[in-house]
Amino acid sequence: RLTDEQLQQLFERFFVMNEKPDEQYSHGIGLTFTRQLVELLKGNISVSREDSWISFTVQIPLTIAEMPADGAPADDTQATPSYLLQAITAKTGADTMIPVMESNKRALIDTLDQQATMTILVVDDEHGIRYLLKDILNEQYIVYEAENGKQALDVLANGLPDLIISDVMMPEMDGLALCRKVKNTPETCHIPFILLSAKSAVEDSIEGYDSGADAYIPKPFHTRHLQIRVKKLLEYRAQIREIMKQNDIGIAINKEEIPDADKQFLQQMLKAINDNMDNIDLDAGFLEKTLAMSKIQLYRKMKSLSNMTPSEFIKHIRLQKAIYYLETSQFSVAEIAYKVGFNNHSYFFREFKKRYNCSPKEYRVKQQL
Repeated sequence: RLTDEQLQQLFERFFVMNEKPDEQYSHGIGLTFTRQLVELLKGNISVSREDSWISFTVQIPLTIAEMPADGAPADDTQATPSYLLQAITAKTGADTMIPVMESNKRALIDTLDQQATMTILVVDDEHGIRYLLKDILNEQYIVYEAENGKQALDVLANGLPDLIISDVMMPEMDGLALCRKVKNTPETCHIPFILLSAKSAVEDSIEGYDSGADAYIPKPFHTRHLQIRVKKLLEYRAQIREIMKQNDIGIAINKEEIPDADKQFLQQMLKAINDNMDNIDLDAGFLEKTLAMSKIQLYRKMKSLSNMTPSEFIKHIRLQKAIYYLETSQFSVAEIAYKVGFNNHSYFFREFKKRYNCSPKEYRVKQQL
């Protein structure tokens, strides 16, 4: 029989009652997790005992919108139930909800209509959580859905989102396996990946980051925290890519918004390229050896920071160096081509025009006007 003190301890994680092994009663994190969810909704949960029965009472405040005299809602946003409310109040549960494939078709149409809007892939086997995440994010982003890691890979085969949010524990393929697959595939390794999990121990967080995740957020999470984390990850990717487009990357990468670890990596990359600029054998393999990185590590890092492959980045720096010579030296175009590592004049001309929409000679003339 539980005492009043033990009754309140039911909400404690991994609570154990009685010291004798054959009389022990214990539980895991279910009630702790439930209390945290209720508190996030600004509610209250209490426990009571009557005779041999234990009862739990949950109270959650509801905000009632005021209605004008004509009966029409004053604010259209107040009149539309949230995805989570629809999920909770639907009479037949998942059967009344939009299937994942149909939801993704609608998201694809939105993507085509709003080409500038960023896209997010939400992966979770719980339809209520997917609806909650969609409700949180769909005002700013177009949201695609998947029920597990395997289904998420099918979505990725048809188009790449700007960010992925995934639960950890799912059937068929869990979030850790999905994250490792995404981060070790050249085509997808640059996509920011957020893991959500009810496992909040340090070891679980370490395992999440070890799989390649950019962020690991324990459940229950605060919606504002998730929104800010998504926003900052996407903003950082956009900022760093803009910096990489600038003519003098050496100066640009010293900006405060670039973390020291990324700054150090980029400085090492630039030094390796600049020190070997006229070496026609300078390629991704050369950088892998110089920086002591594996092929996939280097590829992942460069795609994440610049949205360029290592080979594309080398060419990018070579063309920027060509611009410097065209503006500050009297070298001929052919001499400049060799100085920056192009042993084929036609290839240099073609790549330069593709990047700057003019030939090297035309560029030099424009600078002299």
